[in-house]
Amino acid sequence: MAREVSTGKGSARQNAVRFYKHLTTVWFSLVIICGAALGYLWFWLERYEEHSINGAISAYFRLVDNEEWDEIYNQDCRYYTELNSRDAYIEYLKSIYTGRKTSDMKYSFTDTDGISEYYNIHYDNYVMAALELRRNDPSDVWHVRTIGSTTPFDFDVLDDSLVFTINSLPVESSYYHVEGQIPAAFAGYELAYRIPEVTRYPISSLVGNPDVKPASADTAVVRDYTSQSYYIGRKPTSEQGDEFAENMYDTAVAYCKFVTRDGTRYGITSRLYPGTSFYDFVSTFDNSWVTDHDSIQFENVKVFDLLPFGDTAFIGTISFDYKLIADDVTGTYSQAYQMFFVKNGQNYWKLLNMAIISDSVDVDVTE
Repeated sequence: MAREVSTGKGSARQNAVRFYKHLTTVWFSLVIICGAALGYLWFWLERYEEHSINGAISAYFRLVDNEEWDEIYNQDCRYYTELNSRDAYIEYLKSIYTGRKTSDMKYSFTDTDGISEYYNIHYDNYVMAALELRRNDPSDVWHVRTIGSTTPFDFDVLDDSLVFTINSLPVESSYYHVEGQIPAAFAGYELAYRIPEVTRYPISSLVGNPDVKPASADTAVVRDYTSQSYYIGRKPTSEQGDEFAENMYDTAVAYCKFVTRDGTRYGITSRLYPGTSFYDFVSTFDNSWVTDHDSIQFENVKVFDLLPFGDTAFIGTISFDYKLIADDVTGTYSQAYQMFFVKNGQNYWKLLNMAIISDSVDVDVTE
C-alpha cells in the first residue's frame, strides 16, 4: 500500500488561524482595557470638574457661551436663595456676557463668609462682576452664580414677626440670617442708650437696587443711604411722628441756615451728638464761599420714611426747597436729607449723622 506523505500545509494553516484568533483576542482585550481606562479617566476628570472650583467655573462659563440663560437661572433657584425675577436676572446676565468671550475672562478670589466663596471676574483690565460659589459639604459639587457685587445688601428686621418682600418675593425665616446685630446706621458709636438689635438677612445676589415692600400697613421699610442696608420695623405712632418731624425740621433748617450763613455754627452743633465724624465735619466746615443774599425762605417741606428704633433712636427723610433772595435774583435749591437721631444722656434728640440724598438748584432772574 502506498503511504501518504504530509506536506505541512494544513499544519501551517492551523497555526495561522490560531495566531489570528489570539491576536483578535488580544486586540479586543486591549480595546476593553483602554475603554475602561478612558472611562475611568473620564469619570475622574468629570469628578474633578464637578468638585473643583476651576472645573465648576469652566462648566458655568460653557452655559454662558451657549447662552443657556434659562438653565442658569433654574440652577440659581435650585441651589441659592434667588430674589431676582427671571427676566431681570437674565437681562443682567446678557448685559455682562453678551459680546464678550469667557475665555478672555479671569477670576480672582476676594472673600468668603464661611458659606460661600466669592471671586471677581476680570475682563479687559477691570472688574465686570463677581461669582459666588457654594457647596453643602466637602463631598458635594460647587454651584456657581453671577452676582453684581461681593458686598451684600443687608435687610435688618426689628421684629421677627414682620413680613416683607424683595422684588415681590417673600423673605422667609428659613433664609440665611444672623440674629443680635446692631443696625449699620448706629454701629460703631458710643451712645448713651443701647440700640435695639435686629435680625439681619444678608443677600448678595441682587441685581440693582431691590424693590422692598412691607406685607402689612403698619410696617415700614426704610433704605439707609449711608450703607447697603434696609430696615424693616413698625411705623411710628402719630405722636412719635409729630415729635420726629419737629426735630427733623428744626435741625434741617439750622443746618441749611448755617451753610448759607443765615445762622450760626452753634445753631447746628448744639443739635448734634458730639464725638462723631459728622460733628467734626460741621465744626470745621467752611461756608465762606456762599454768595451774599438778603433773605432765605423755606417751602414744600415733606417728612417721610420715618422709623423708630425703640424709644431712643429714629431715622427719617426730609425734603424741602429753600430760596436765597438777593435783589432781582432768586436761587431755588431743592434738598433732601436722611437724618439719624439718638437721645443723649439728658433725653434730648441729637443728630448722629446725615446723608444728603438730593441736591439741585434752579436760578430764576426777575426782570
